[in-house]
Amino acid sequence: MQGIEADFSPADLADLALQRTAALISLGGGGALVSWFESGNKAALMSFLAPVAVAQPFTRAVIEEIEREVDVLGQHIDFSPITALSSIGPGLCMFELLLYRRHRCRLYLIDIERSDEHQHGFAQRGSGYSSNPTARAFLERNGVASADIAFCNPRVEALNDEPVDAILSNISMGFHYPVTEYVLYIERALRNNGVLIFDKRKGVPDAGWDALAPKFKTRVIVDSPKYQKLICERR
Repeated sequence: MQGIEADFSPADLADLALQRTAALISLGGGGALVSWFESGNKAALMSFLAPVAVAQPFTRAVIEEIEREVDVLGQHIDFSPITALSSIGPGLCMFELLLYRRHRCRLYLIDIERSDEHQHGFAQRGSGYSSNPTARAFLERNGVASADIAFCNPRVEALNDEPVDAILSNISMGFHYPVTEYVLYIERALRNNGVLIFDKRKGVPDAGWDALAPKFKTRVIVDSPKYQKLICERR
C-alpha cells in the first residue's frame, strides 16, 4: 500500500464493503452481505467488520485491489495532463486519492451519500452508501489540499459545470444506473479532448450513453463478464 491512512468506523467500512464486495466475501463476510441484501440493514456488516482482526485485512485488501485498478488505468491516461478531475459516485475516495497522487489535480466529487433505494444490481436510480464529510477527512488526512477538494450531493444541490479534463465513474454510473442522469453534466463540464471513464454494464439499455456515444472516440480497456471499462475521448 502506498502509505495510505485509513481509520474508518465500522459504519464506514460497511459502506465500503457494499462498494467492494469481493474483499468482504474473501474474508468470510458473505453471510453479512446476504443479510443486507434481504433487509437493507447494515447491522450484520458492521458487526462482522468491527474487530480489528477483520477491519485491517479488509481495508488492506480493498486498497490493494484499487491500486491494481489505478495501475491499469494509468497505462492509458498518465501521459495526458489532468488538472481537474470529476468523479461520479466516488464513495470514500480511495481511487480518487491515488489518481490525485499521480496528477495533483483538483477533485470535484459527486455522490448522493444516502438514498431510499436499496439495490446492488442495475436500476434507473443509484443507491448511496457513503459520507462526503468522511471522504473529505480521509483525503485531507492523506495529503490532499483542502483547496483541491470540492464535494457535491446532486440530490440536494446543483452540479457545478466548471470545466474538467476527465470525468470518472468507477463501478457506479453505467454499472448500477444509466448514464442518463448525468448526460447534461458531462456535455457541459467535460472539455474538448477530455476523457470520460466509466464501467458499462453489459446487457442493459442505457439511453443516456446511446445519446453521448457518437460524440466520443471509445476504447475498451477492461472486458469482464459483467462489464466493460471504457475510456471515451471527447471529439
